[in-house]
Amino acid sequence: ARAVDFARRSAVRSAGMLAWEGAVVEYRRALDALEFLPADEQRARGGLLVALGAACKAAGDAPGARAAFRDAAAVARESGDSALLAEAALGFEGAGVTTGAVDAELEALLREALATLPPGDTPLRARLLGRLAMAVYWRVDTGERDDLSRQAVDMARRAGDPAALAYALKARHFSLGNTRPEERLGISTEIVRMAQYAGDAEMEFRGHATSLGDYLDLGDIRGVDAELAGMREQAESLGQPRHVWAFGIRAAMRAMFAGRFAEGERLLNEAYAAGERARDPSAPIYFAVQMVTLRTAQG
Repeated sequence: ARAVDFARRSAVRSAGMLAWEGAVVEYRRALDALEFLPADEQRARGGLLVALGAACKAAGDAPGARAAFRDAAAVARESGDSALLAEAALGFEGAGVTTGAVDAELEALLREALATLPPGDTPLRARLLGRLAMAVYWRVDTGERDDLSRQAVDMARRAGDPAALAYALKARHFSLGNTRPEERLGISTEIVRMAQYAGDAEMEFRGHATSLGDYLDLGDIRGVDAELAGMREQAESLGQPRHVWAFGIRAAMRAMFAGRFAEGERLLNEAYAAGERARDPSAPIYFAVQMVTLRTAQG
């Protein structure tokens, strides 16, 4: 039991220092040590698996994150812990999901978690509704994602939870796709505000990213630059390859807009390297599209 506690505390300390690979090692040590305890004393397993999944995701290990959250879901089913099942389902976000396809396993897990949660307006249910709206985005029928995202925002507002509201607003923004940029900008601005209020640096980063895209659609380059600065600040504070990549592809885009092609190429290569470290399946696609654009501009 002491070994489990020491390893868990070491993992938390590593994460606090942005040493995500170290956190992964320590969470796995904690889980290994837990095996030596009697079955009735292994109640910490689910929470450790969720924490391991989050650390794997931060370290850029999408397959490891997916496996950890899948195992956490299994523990939740065995113990009848609906809250743990919800956390495991939410953890699948960004854990190896490919753009352009509906992830059947993720969708099933989210629907299962929603079905097992007690009824009522709760931040956790609002998050699940929002995540499901994003999970079904690539399905031809857009009615469900629109309905789910509206439900998520309304529920989060009723629950009065700024972190859940920021999450639900992100889902609502995502569900709108490339339509209605003025409405999207209002949503993304509120995402940043709610994330700052909740102290959620991850969501603030996403809010700046969505705002940048909205300003881009509206042709407001000053707005683009302001949001790019916000993304840079949060990417540095989070210290995760996936955020470095997401910021980098936008920084390269901005340099190319200004005709600074050498700088754009350098930023593009740096972003691709970060995307490779993050094991993001979209990284090669973004690299190819941006490189073709750059070479075309160079003649």
